[in-house]
Amino acid sequence: MASSNSNNQVFVLMIAAVAILALSQSLFVVMPMQAGMVVHLGDLNTNDEGQVKVYGPGLHVKLPVIDRLVLIDKRLQSFDVPTARVLTQDQKSMNVDYYSKWRVVDFALFYKRTGANYAQAQDILLRKISDALRAEFGQRNLSEIISGDERNLIIARMQQKASESAANIGVKVQDVRLKRVDYPQEVTLSVYERMRSSRNRDAKRYRSEGMAESERIKAEADKEAAIIISRSRKEAAEKIAEGHSEAAKIFNNAYSRAPEFYEFFIKMQGYEKSIKDGEVMLLSPGNDRFYSILADR
Repeated sequence: MASSNSNNQVFVLMIAAVAILALSQSLFVVMPMQAGMVVHLGDLNTNDEGQVKVYGPGLHVKLPVIDRLVLIDKRLQSFDVPTARVLTQDQKSMNVDYYSKWRVVDFALFYKRTGANYAQAQDILLRKISDALRAEFGQRNLSEIISGDERNLIIARMQQKASESAANIGVKVQDVRLKRVDYPQEVTLSVYERMRSSRNRDAKRYRSEGMAESERIKAEADKEAAIIISRSRKEAAEKIAEGHSEAAKIFNNAYSRAPEFYEFFIKMQGYEKSIKDGEVMLLSPGNDRFYSILADR
């Protein structure tokens, strides 16, 4: 009886272990930065419309043993190429360092073409970007590559071509950047001289523009000063005219009230200004109206 109970307990434990194992094999978790797919007997699971079923973040269920989970990282990936040796159209050798950033956009295609192997995908991208780099450099002379505008065009074309060719593995190339371009030793001095000449031209242009702007500002200031002075003189003349007019009115008013006194006052002021200390003046009595007051004295 004890042996039978022991056998029953072992059987129950075995069943429980199998159930736990089956449950652990049936449940899977997809993290927010991942996309999940299930491979059933070698083929990816599809939905009712025949499209590959992609599992988003969360807890999901699959068949144990016969179903296999494939997780794909959705985050931006990157790789550096320390040195790539390329030739220009005029057969100048250059060493180029660059990096690329990419991400998986078609999960099913990425799995079918690379087996979700990121190292293999990176090797494929490296070949595609290197081919695009050599094609772009091979269409241009060294002098064109030295130009900053032309280099930006090369980067844009490289990214476009690499992204187009990488679409067949479910990948999109987000960015390609040149980190360093080493020129051949024999042209290094000419490159530096070209850069120096370019900077000198820019400096002369900036100085010329600065001098022109300075002259314009001075001319505007002189014009504004002339306008202000002219306006001030006009206002001063108007004030003086108003003062003379007011003085004339006061004079006429005062003269009309006491003409004899005012005439006497005016003459006395005239005497004060015309007769100075130490001077001798001869007057002819009766013949000079201005000095008649003195003559009467």
